[in-house]
Amino acid sequence: MSSRAAIRIRIASALVLSAAFACGAPGSGAEKFASAPRAGATALAAAGGLVLSSPVLLDKTTVVAGNVLRATVTYQNTSSSPISVQHVTIAGRPPGATNVGGPYADLQPQLGAQTVQPGATLTLASSRTFTSADPLGAWYSYVTYQDVGGAWHDSPNVGFTVAQTVPAGLVISSPLQLDKSTVAAGDTLHATVTYQNTSSSPISIQHVTIAGRPPGGTNVGGPYADLQPQLGAQTVQPGATLTLAASRTFTSADALGTWYSYVTYQGAGGAWSDSPTVGFIVAPPAPVAQPIAVAVTPSTATTTTGSTVAFTASVTGTVAGQSAAVTWSVQEALASTPRPPVPGRTTWWRPAWPTLPRRPARRCPSSRPTW
Repeated sequence: MSSRAAIRIRIASALVLSAAFACGAPGSGAEKFASAPRAGATALAAAGGLVLSSPVLLDKTTVVAGNVLRATVTYQNTSSSPISVQHVTIAGRPPGATNVGGPYADLQPQLGAQTVQPGATLTLASSRTFTSADPLGAWYSYVTYQDVGGAWHDSPNVGFTVAQTVPAGLVISSPLQLDKSTVAAGDTLHATVTYQNTSSSPISIQHVTIAGRPPGGTNVGGPYADLQPQLGAQTVQPGATLTLAASRTFTSADALGTWYSYVTYQGAGGAWSDSPTVGFIVAPPAPVAQPIAVAVTPSTATTTTGSTVAFTASVTGTVAGQSAAVTWSVQEALASTPRPPVPGRTTWWRPAWPTLPRRPARRCPSSRPTW
């Protein structure tokens, strides 16, 4: 976006003029001077808020009656103003449940009303003990907070399984953990997971992959957007662990919306064993701060008494909602007229001393007095 503004100034005496102006969003304080632009004045601050700095992390992917599921999450206020919340909860939902409709099997404790200062973090650690009355199958958890207006803000889901027993074998000892809950083009998502052989015999596998699936994707049907690297054929001894760390860099070609990840391994017989899913969001990139380019013509003008000088300012790089109004400042430059220097040596010059009135001459008597 660009704009132009002009001003005409009638000169009352011979002056050397310089023109400057300021522009920016109303009340933003962003300024630009034609003679000396300030570094950083063109930066556009990205909008901040209460964001997940550490996504929901569950300590187990499978629980049975009597087990305790523990979860932690951390928010950070990335804005420049305090943010007040009414409630923060790490939710639990059994098979067939929904965020809003329940049934509710939330973890405890929860956080009540408080204010998060700019740059500060807010961490919640909660847990839930499962019983034989809890339904078996695929559950999920997520964190949500209620703002001062009453609206709830839900994170992506993290899945886990409630089982009757935990069979011995290659089990996940450290659940799949993503380092971000939201990514944009150019961001890299990192993930780690650890298996352990809890049986008394070696277990051979053909492949281990941390998978990525875009909106509408499925485990089997894809589309496949798996993280790299992957692990090939190997044997895990009894009691030993197997860790995979992988990542994926997202581009502008990746679909926006809710994605999910999971880890899967292919056994010696060819069957795949998938873990519960962990959700994340691919969001549009944040607006890029564009520099505000300014130009004043002329930036300096020498004039004579009674003349008129027209200044024109061009403003480019402003965005919608940002003012391009021009505030003008015209100043008279301080002029001096030193004597020209003598080539080859340093010239010291001072103004001429003022002429002072001559004092009358003192006259002596022409003859001695007569005695």
